[in-house]
Amino acid sequence: MGPHLSGLGPHVPLHEYIENMRKILIHIQGLSERIRIIISVVLLSIRKECVETLVLSELVRTNESCQSYSEACIKLCKELDVKVVDLFNALQKRDDWRNACFTDGIH
Repeated sequence: MGPHLSGLGPHVPLHEYIENMRKILIHIQGLSERIRIIISVVLLSIRKECVETLVLSELVRTNESCQSYSEACIKLCKELDVKVVDLFNALQKRDDWRNACFTDGIH
């Protein structure tokens, strides 16, 4: 989510997200030499029908912002030698990804 005008809400700045993920991954790696980590990156923007609701609530989630978080996570995983599955780009290779990736009950 993009930042809410009030400064409140579910937004986590990109630099903070990267550092949070770094701490989590390093902690897990430090638990045992036998631990294996696989990160699945699937940050997707919302369906078009939800845009009006989010604009009214001043919460913004765009595909471009999701992509920047996805790319940052992939870069971090490579840096820390963590296996990563890039579902963000894999799903969007389909022409109908917006319809194929959501069900009627999920917005």
